[in-house]
Amino acid sequence: MRKRAIPLAVAVLAATSVAAHGQSTGTRIPGNDGSSMVSSWGYTESSNSDLINFPKTRAHKAVREISRCMINSHQSESRNFLALNTQDSNREAVLGSLKTALQRCMGGSNVDPTIAQLQISFDTMGGYLAEAFLRSWEKPTLNAVEKVRQSYAAPWTNPDPAKAIVEEMAYCIAEVHPTDAVALIATQPDSPDENQAIKALTPYVPSCLVKGATLKTDAVGLRLAIALSLYHRIVDPLPVPAEPPVEKN
Repeated sequence: MRKRAIPLAVAVLAATSVAAHGQSTGTRIPGNDGSSMVSSWGYTESSNSDLINFPKTRAHKAVREISRCMINSHQSESRNFLALNTQDSNREAVLGSLKTALQRCMGGSNVDPTIAQLQISFDTMGGYLAEAFLRSWEKPTLNAVEKVRQSYAAPWTNPDPAKAIVEEMAYCIAEVHPTDAVALIATQPDSPDENQAIKALTPYVPSCLVKGATLKTDAVGLRLAIALSLYHRIVDPLPVPAEPPVEKN
């Protein structure tokens, strides 16, 4: 979807990761022979010392308020951003429109004013916008694809290898285990239900992760990656792999 993770120039948001839910090593083939550590989409702390201890839950709540404003008042800018891929020549124009819309939403009455002094990457913003869209729609019913693909590369996949591994893993889960993926997004953040939904998804991670890669993630990172993948699966899904022809006797 994006060429690289770039902090918003307008200094939108940041939050540190929440408690880790452990790590998993991939078994999906093909993959790298060596092992690589892959972190979930990270947050950038503000350099302002007064904000270093900004409460995580408060930051996440503010981001979600902004995301709801974006999909309600700036739907086209949000959709255009989520539709970006590495081949788009209008990338800078789309990002410029997104920044302008974000600035407007940041001035909303429901948004914590302190949040304007923090930052968030475009990658992370994409996850929040996708989650906002999903939670505004009727709960989707998606058919499960039985077999894990050898590759989940898509036009929107991040060209950064580490981020691409996370995005492809999440799309695999959204495709092979859609019911559990949808159940996660339906939960309230930082709730016991969310913890249970994440525990239900955890066993699926190794089979959806590139062989040799290790994923170290947290609740927020996994939730945003799954939300973005579910959005793409609904709006612009990868073609379902064709079944091999049956040989006649």
